[in-house]
Amino acid sequence: MKYKFLTALFLFAVALTLLSDLSYVHSVIKIPIRIATLLIMLAPIYFVMKKEVSFKEILFQQQFTRKTFYEVAIISLGLIVFASIIRFFSYDNSFITFGNSLHYKEYLPLYVTFGYFVEVLLQDTIFILIYVGLSKFVTTQQKSFWSVAIVFGFAHIYFGFFTALLTFLTAIVFLLIYQRYQNLLALGFIHYSAGVASIAFGWT
Repeated sequence: MKYKFLTALFLFAVALTLLSDLSYVHSVIKIPIRIATLLIMLAPIYFVMKKEVSFKEILFQQQFTRKTFYEVAIISLGLIVFASIIRFFSYDNSFITFGNSLHYKEYLPLYVTFGYFVEVLLQDTIFILIYVGLSKFVTTQQKSFWSVAIVFGFAHIYFGFFTALLTFLTAIVFLLIYQRYQNLLALGFIHYSAGVASIAFGWT
């Protein structure tokens, strides 16, 4: 199973490389293209793991309780409010941007749609499955933790060093969130809010 999973990761990497340009199209069809791209990249991992593990147990190990809802809501709203305050008090109504800068007024409405939330859930599904798959079939949980963070950071190196470093740090935070809540929706809501906040800063 170890080699099947590693083969699935290789196919995932090939799909990521071939489809990366399509997944970052900046247009009105950006979200549907990225969702389709993520589904294609998810396919090899899904077909390898579906007979070995229960996706429900991995993605929803714990229920989305009222306590979880309150904690996630506070974190999510905090991210958006923080971004809004920084944007509001910026002296020239702008913020220092790194990598690919977008005009936030043009793209922010696109990022608060249901489509973007679906995209985030697919991203987090892939993220969690790779982490769990490495832990189950290849190496220890601790090594899997750092391996996933490093790989996801390095995968964004073509956007620049800052973006790669930010992705590495973000991956660590998301893994800690998943370890705490062990629920895809909890991670998804926080990821979604972080995405909305970052696009308000002009970060892609």
